[in-house]
Amino acid sequence: MPAHRQAAPLRPVILTTVTTILGLMPMVLTLTIDLVGRDLAVGAPSAQWWTQMSSGIAGGLAVGTVLTLVLTPCLLMLTERRRDEGASEAAAAAAGRVELA
Repeated sequence: MPAHRQAAPLRPVILTTVTTILGLMPMVLTLTIDLVGRDLAVGAPSAQWWTQMSSGIAGGLAVGTVLTLVLTPCLLMLTERRRDEGASEAAAAAAGRVELA
């Protein structure tokens, strides 16, 4: 598969993850933004309720994205390589070149 086709699904996933994490940052940092009154409060009691949940969501989303985009393809390649090595060993054994113990 060409490289540009492999990178195509990467962009929307990263953009969605980054915008969601950035959107949660005011809650992670305990900021209360009042758009009507044009006020910004740090450490307000209402913001403290949401800090742990937003931290968990942002952290979980970041870890899940890394696992999905990096670890999963690596593990898939490892299993495919093992399958290919096993098939080549079986073909060599069938041809009588290698004896399997």
